[in-house]
Amino acid sequence: MIDWWIESAGSRPFLIKFKQSYDYGYNHGDLTEVADADKAELRDLVQMMLKSGYENQLRLDPVATSHVRESLTELQRLLNADLEGTPLYHRETG
Repeated sequence: MIDWWIESAGSRPFLIKFKQSYDYGYNHGDLTEVADADKAELRDLVQMMLKSGYENQLRLDPVATSHVRESLTELQRLLNADLEGTPLYHRETG
């Protein structure tokens, strides 16, 4: 997913940092130090993934495909919730 985000948005510093975290085996990205504008951009990238049917491009079994979609939907919701109270918050996403 991170490679998809980088291909779509370019080499944003916060995306490169996420990629490095996963490359080093940490298996998570730390959003606590990510600026609100970057969180909003990531939320919008996740929304693009959902609209494009990204999970279907992975050629997984139906259960795994459904799990990826649910995970992306939850990530989008969490990012947007984190932006609540800022001008970058979207009342409805997806």
